[in-house]
Amino acid sequence: MDDQQLEQIIALVKQGNLQEFNRIIEGYQKQLFHYIYCIVNSIQDAEDIVQDTFLTALNKIHQYRSDTKFSAWIYRIARNISYNHMKKRRRVLLFDHMELTTMIEERDAAGAKENDLQYRMQQVFQRMSFQEKNILVLRIYEEKSYEEIAYIMKISQSTCRKKYERARKKFMSLYENVSKEEYEYGY
Repeated sequence: MDDQQLEQIIALVKQGNLQEFNRIIEGYQKQLFHYIYCIVNSIQDAEDIVQDTFLTALNKIHQYRSDTKFSAWIYRIARNISYNHMKKRRRVLLFDHMELTTMIEERDAAGAKENDLQYRMQQVFQRMSFQEKNILVLRIYEEKSYEEIAYIMKISQSTCRKKYERARKKFMSLYENVSKEEYEYGY
């Protein structure tokens, strides 16, 4: 769906034709799920956050302005919901020792996957902040422009570029460290 079609659909939704919102969901559901999953690293949480994102977008559709790309607008909603989810999750993890024990057991059970590239990348992402993960996923996986990322993250474009470069360098450094750990400790 091109930008003009999307604007027509949004106009219809704003006029009360809620059935048209299904076309927006169909157009963005997979992209948003992938983006959110990279941030929260949980299929169930990502599915819940995608639903919350669409509900919030529908409830706030009248606040959307056509001078902003719709994808940037909806990604900002997804980012905010993901961020709030991660804050809640951290609080729960601090007090839920059973979950911590389960995570350790799952890690040990996943021994066969430890040398896998995807596993290493997950290890690196776990060591990065929410903001660092967010900017890398938006730029690399979602292929968003610096302008869109700046809008989503509520920062200037120059700050966005600097944060991206720092996050990229940190990722590379952490990735090398994880690889060295695997080699040294025989993971």
